[in-house]
Amino acid sequence: MKPLNRQWARELISCSSKIYQLKTMVKRAKDGRRSPAIPSSTVFVVMLFAFIFRLSSMEEVDRQVKKGRFRQVVGKEERMPSHDAIRQALMKWDLESHRANQDLLIAKFKHNKGPWRGAIDGWRVAAIDGVELFSSESRCCPACQIRVRSNGETEYVHRAVCMQKVGGDPRVLYGMELWKRKDGSEKAEGEVAAAKRLIGQMAERHGV
Repeated sequence: MKPLNRQWARELISCSSKIYQLKTMVKRAKDGRRSPAIPSSTVFVVMLFAFIFRLSSMEEVDRQVKKGRFRQVVGKEERMPSHDAIRQALMKWDLESHRANQDLLIAKFKHNKGPWRGAIDGWRVAAIDGVELFSSESRCCPACQIRVRSNGETEYVHRAVCMQKVGGDPRVLYGMELWKRKDGSEKAEGEVAAAKRLIGQMAERHGV
C-alpha cells in the first residue's frame, strides 16, 4: 500500500463531505476515554480509511500508521494513534454516536436515490444473511453463544445478521443485529428471529 496522494485524499474527503456529510460524522465520533491524547475523530478517520483499503488486521493498521500512510487525512498537529490507542478507543466507543452516523449516511443515501440504483424489476432490494463475527475458547461475555465442538471443547461465539443493498453499487450496509440467547438458555435464538428483529429496526429507523 502506497502513501495516500495528497490531492486524491483531499478530493475524496471533499466529495464524501459534500455527499455524505463526512465532516459531520467525524465531529460526532466519540468514545469513553478520559482526556485522551488521541482524539476520537482521529481514530475514526484512521479506521475509516483502514476499511476503505480493506486492511486485514489491527496489526496491519498499526504498520501502515507507522509508515505514515494516513498522514494526509489526519491534521498536521494531531498525533497518529498507536495500536493500543486505537484498541482502547474502540473498546469504549460510543455506539449511539456510531448509530447516529449510520442513520445520517442512510438518510443521505436515500435522498440521493441510492436505493433505486440497480433496482430489480422496479423493486429496491436488500439481502439479509448471517455471519459469525468471532469465536474464542477462552474469552466470553454474557452475550456469547456457547458451541460444543466435536472434540468436546467449548467455544464462545458471536453471530449476527446483516442487511445490505443488492442490485447495483454502492452496496450499502443498512444495519446489523446480533443473535441473542433464548430465554433461560445458553443456546442462540437462531438466524430467523434475529432477522425479523433487524427488519423491524430498519423499517423504524430508515422507513421503507
